[in-house]
Amino acid sequence: MLVARSLSGDAEAYASLVKSFGGPVFSLLMRLTANLADSEDLSQEVFVRAYKNLHKYDPEYPFLNWILTIAHNEAMDLLKARGRAPLSLDEGDNPPELPEPGSDAAELSEKNISDELVRKAVEQLPPLLREALLLRHKDGLSYQDIAQITGLPINTVRTHIRRGRLALREKLSETFHPA
Repeated sequence: MLVARSLSGDAEAYASLVKSFGGPVFSLLMRLTANLADSEDLSQEVFVRAYKNLHKYDPEYPFLNWILTIAHNEAMDLLKARGRAPLSLDEGDNPPELPEPGSDAAELSEKNISDELVRKAVEQLPPLLREALLLRHKDGLSYQDIAQITGLPINTVRTHIRRGRLALREKLSETFHPA
């Protein structure tokens, strides 16, 4: 196991852990911070912190959950320290030009626009709701895994997911059916 080899001083084993889990860690951090530079910096901090605390890892649980818990905590600390300003999606957003209706390009373009609108609506959710929703629906994690990663009770995770879905539905309803 890579963790055991890392604990015995095998640098290549830890490099393999970083390579294997770097993508999911960075992805979670991007979703929480919505900032490339912060996500890159935090990714490094997560793996440094994980290395220093590797002896505390319990092999009964998935390593992914453990490392994502560290990533979650690092991101929450950063967001709290900064007072997390809401994302502004108004600046620099120009509506895209659509191709002629009925063409294959129009169908593809409409799907891409819809995907982009959903992505922007998700970005506007508060960080904890966004994180719970994406861990559940994008990453396919169980409620139990999400609870372990976030350190929240499972019922709170369920509440965050439910509230995230409702907020997302409301934001998309406003987008597609303005008053």
